Amino acid sequence: MAYGEELLREKTEDGTTCAQLASVGGHVEMLQYLAETFGKELLREKDNDGWTCAHFASQEGQLEMLQYLAETYGKELLREKDNDGWTCAQLASQEGHLEMLRYVAETCGEELLRVKTEDGTTCAHLASKKGQLEMLRYVAETCGEELLREKTNGGTTCAHFASQEGHLEILQYLAETSGEELLGEKTEDGWTCAHFASQGGHVEMLQYLAETCGEEVLREKTNDGKRCAHFASVGGQLEVLRYLAATCGEEVLREKTNDGWTCAHAASQEGQLEMLRYLAETCGEEVLREKTNDCWTCAHFASNVGQLEVLRYLASTCGEELLREKTKAGWTCAHAANENGHLEVLRYLAETCGEEVLREKDQDGKTCLTLARNSDVKEYLTSLGVD
Repeated sequence: MAYGEELLREKTEDGTTCAQLASVGGHVEMLQYLAETFGKELLREKDNDGWTCAHFASQEGQLEMLQYLAETYGKELLREKDNDGWTCAQLASQEGHLEMLRYVAETCGEELLRVKTEDGTTCAHLASKKGQLEMLRYVAETCGEELLREKTNGGTTCAHFASQEGHLEILQYLAETSGEELLGEKTEDGWTCAHFASQGGHVEMLQYLAETCGEEVLREKTNDGKRCAHFASVGGQLEVLRYLAATCGEEVLREKTNDGWTCAHAASQEGQLEMLRYLAETCGEEVLREKTNDCWTCAHFASNVGQLEVLRYLASTCGEELLREKTKAGWTCAHAANENGHLEVLRYLAETCGEEVLREKDQDGKTCLTLARNSDVKEYLTSLGVD
């Protein structure tokens, strides 16, 4: 056990020191005492994530603390990167600490504002994601507008980040500063600003994108064939789906991904019952019977994730025969429910379709009991004599 001054050298389980905690709270006198007692090398110590006192001070906007650290240890401390390549500048940008960022740029040089993290994220990306417009303006004025066009390793731009979080003012600024073509850029996976906005439920953002880039941006596909409507369905973004249908036509709700997924499949898997009702009312009940390339139906997806209310709705709308459909691998809804141990779904299927559905074999000759991993499911199936 440490006693006396040695107690002040102790670290927490995640490697945090007393000096780092003092930096978080902006306690300069405390840090001065620690540096005088143990030497200024203490100020450069890193926690398990590679954070120094300067990282903590930057995140919390403790400008006086950062100034003290630079004066005491040297400005190279402000250039230190954590395990993920984050600098003080990126932390300040993310939290909107503009005066902190100005100080870092003046002390270490503007090039620090251009530094990228391990995944290629810049100060401009972080400011865009957090909706820090004043911060973004400063970075562009200081480093040049080309910084606003930078991409992460995955091809994500400032415009993508802004769209994802619904920061319309940021997106408008980016378009005015860097040109509207920035709004049409795609990530490595083929995502556009419209895809990000759809996933987040940002209707106003989508309206702006359609007005600025044309309605065709709402019909774009990702590399795996997902459209804005698919993203909206996954997230339960009903207003987005209504807008897309009104703008692009109802046929956009029937589109399939490369794997044959429809909006109805996505809504079923995520338990979005209201979304599913809207799709059936708009496109007709046949959309609920569609199959993926592997012949999975909405009922299979609902069963697999335990969405009992969705399953009840599908049965009442499309008929019980939908619950008996098989995938290419020979799986029934019972197999799908069994995979993740959804006992209540299995009970419902047995009550609705008869216990024989629990005895069905897949293409490999396996029954629900053969595949069962959940002890309660095994007990239930055994009690019915399923082998």
